[in-house]
Amino acid sequence: MVNDYIRDALAFAQHFSPDGSRNLLAPHESYLDLIQDTIRPVRDILHRHELKGFHDLRAAYACERYEQITQHPAPISGDRCYQLNRRVDQEAREQISYELGHGRMDVVSAYIGGESMSKPFDMELFLAGVLKGANATRKRHIQQAKTIQAAIHERWQLDNPWSWQRKHLVWFLDSHIQSRSGSTCYYYLLTISLISSRLRKSWTFQRQADAKNC
Repeated sequence: MVNDYIRDALAFAQHFSPDGSRNLLAPHESYLDLIQDTIRPVRDILHRHELKGFHDLRAAYACERYEQITQHPAPISGDRCYQLNRRVDQEAREQISYELGHGRMDVVSAYIGGESMSKPFDMELFLAGVLKGANATRKRHIQQAKTIQAAIHERWQLDNPWSWQRKHLVWFLDSHIQSRSGSTCYYYLLTISLISSRLRKSWTFQRQADAKNC
């Protein structure tokens, strides 16, 4: 949700962004200049207000957004919404991770609390919004998504799809589906397409053009 306050902040940043720049640096400025002239003085201001750094501001934003989305305070403040309504909690975390720009649910959990970092990621809940079709079809997608999740976790220790990149899914296709039947490859491609859609990615895979060559 973008309110007037956020729009004003973006407009303010855009106003001070030099012409031709995609950030706040002018062509003749270096990142070191930004650190010395801007970031350090601002960090000193944060310290005077007993804030450790910029991440405290991101954490405050995450907690505020969680309350806006769920109508409950963030779990770090002692609320138990994450236990009472798992789906609402999950959707809020996913939205916040998207808005923060990194898609890392573990970072969101560190900011807002409540969800154990070591708890396995719920693939069934993750896919709930994009699953369609008969019950058997839905179950097949969930089982295949869990197989993909387990393989990527074993290889890269990443069981959370919000931290996946296209290369992880390509690796799974190359290493686990290469010698399987055409129909098996086709069904896994459908599942991977659902995962990509859920991640709001427009990823395509070479084998989609010819599934029988998997």
